[in-house]
Amino acid sequence: MKDMLSVFDNETENGKLYISYPMIESIKHFSCYELCYEKDLCFYPIEDSALYKKYVSDNCMLTDLRYINKEQWYFIIQKFITTIMCLFNNCLLSKSLYNELVTPMTIFEYQEKLYIIPNNHVMILSGFTEFLLDYFKIDILEDYIGHQLFNDLYITNNCLKLYVYC
Repeated sequence: MKDMLSVFDNETENGKLYISYPMIESIKHFSCYELCYEKDLCFYPIEDSALYKKYVSDNCMLTDLRYINKEQWYFIIQKFITTIMCLFNNCLLSKSLYNELVTPMTIFEYQEKLYIIPNNHVMILSGFTEFLLDYFKIDILEDYIGHQLFNDLYITNNCLKLYVYC
């Protein structure tokens, strides 16, 4: 995986590889009321990956991604940023640090070191959301959805929280 991420690391040359953990359906895997919830709900066992599509379809808030409105996109992007901050040990509290440190390679390295190797789990993350933040840039997305993506986050009990109602 690291070799693939090293080769496919630039959209203008070889292309850029984005990984969804455990798979693309992770974009729909969230509670519609809060971004940070029970820790156990943030992870999925690798050995159960074949069951993930059914799990998400039975439990997801959104059924058809073609009809997501601006508020829902805001929530999805905020959920991704919140999860990334937790993955990176809550160290990413600004746009500039996010832009500097978060790449498909660093996400994989943190996943591997913290969850894949020791627990055979992955932290649930959407590669599609990562692509949106990378390709369109945070400022453009903030203008589109009408919210400041990083300004609404705050830390409570070592966990980033934001309450949004869809």
